[in-house]
Amino acid sequence: MKKAFTMMELIVVIIIISIIFGMAMPGFNKMKEDNKDKKATSNLRLMQAAEKFYYAEKSFVNYYPSSGTETSITNINTNLNLSLSTTDTDWNYLVKSTGCVQATRNGGDSRIWYFLATDTDETSKPNVGACP
Repeated sequence: MKKAFTMMELIVVIIIISIIFGMAMPGFNKMKEDNKDKKATSNLRLMQAAEKFYYAEKSFVNYYPSSGTETSITNINTNLNLSLSTTDTDWNYLVKSTGCVQATRNGGDSRIWYFLATDTDETSKPNVGACP
């Protein structure tokens, strides 16, 4: 006589696995979003520091870019001597000549964060909203 699982036993196991999976997914998604947020904050900090160096190199005359805004990661990397990922599709970055760096979230809740070059607290979270 062969021993095998009954259909009812298989259905119960599938239901239990589905419940466990359903409980784990929200935590996993929150962890992914937190990591994306940390990446954006880190990139903004790097851009803020690089902009301060640029300002000092230019004898405290102007921030990068000298006029207007810069959104091309390639140009930002070149002119501020950074190596930010050019394949980052989670965030759009912006550097303003006022000494402000900004990140806008693609998808999700489209949040916008920024740091000013004059911000001094290195442990604070970014300001919420667009660059002033």
